[in-house]
Amino acid sequence: MKGAPQSDKEQDKEVRRNNAARLALSKMEKARESMELEQQENFYVETAFAIHGYLQEKYDIATEDLRKDFVAAFLSTLDNQTDYASMYLNIMAKTDLALYGASQPADISATYQNSISFISDLELLSSEKVT
Repeated sequence: MKGAPQSDKEQDKEVRRNNAARLALSKMEKARESMELEQQENFYVETAFAIHGYLQEKYDIATEDLRKDFVAAFLSTLDNQTDYASMYLNIMAKTDLALYGASQPADISATYQNSISFISDLELLSSEKVT
């Protein structure tokens, strides 16, 4: 109900939800700086942190639920037009390969752009659902 007063906890969630994109894009700025300094491991750590932080804050996903299967299933429920689950899984596959695999993904700048698009697209979807 729009006119009903919110509890402090509800207000805190709303503030975090509203600031999720700003915080995630701030983390992605750190990732970009790491990319420019050719610090690939740090780039992928910041990217994963930005994506997961955004999902936690925006959609109130608990830390223990930040498993790829859970997040992909959740993202697949958001919109029929866009495959957010595939976008997420693609970014995380590149991140995992870079951090835990034997080789680095070839195009770090594509991962950066895909991550920015993922966050921005979800933010746009969220704002469209509110209006």
